[in-house]
Amino acid sequence: MCFWPFSKKKKKKVKGDEERWLELKETVEMDSLAGALFQERMNRRLKEAEDSLSWTAEDELDYQAEELQRAIEMLEEDEKARQVAEIQVENNEKSEEEENIEKKLNARKRFVVELVDESKDIDKEKEED
Repeated sequence: MCFWPFSKKKKKKVKGDEERWLELKETVEMDSLAGALFQERMNRRLKEAEDSLSWTAEDELDYQAEELQRAIEMLEEDEKARQVAEIQVENNEKSEEEENIEKKLNARKRFVVELVDESKDIDKEKEED
């Protein structure tokens, strides 16, 4: 192989006009689709912004009234639950007091029964003597 400085360089193959036209067309189509999607998103955001701006003072008052009503209902439920808890505590205390009274009564009954038994025993011993 010999080297010849004046050899003709191979020219890069240049794309034809039709290929360029197809690539350009695809690019334009992709750009137009992207633009349409962007425009759709922007329209949706604009509508949401308009809807939020259309929130009137009357709507705000209605919303706050609903929130207050919910808060009042929650407070009422809490109050009812507190009352029920108080009643249960009172019932538990009463039942504990009743148990204590019953224990004392039973202890007194046993004591009385023992005294009666002892007195009977003493009476029997006296009769025997």
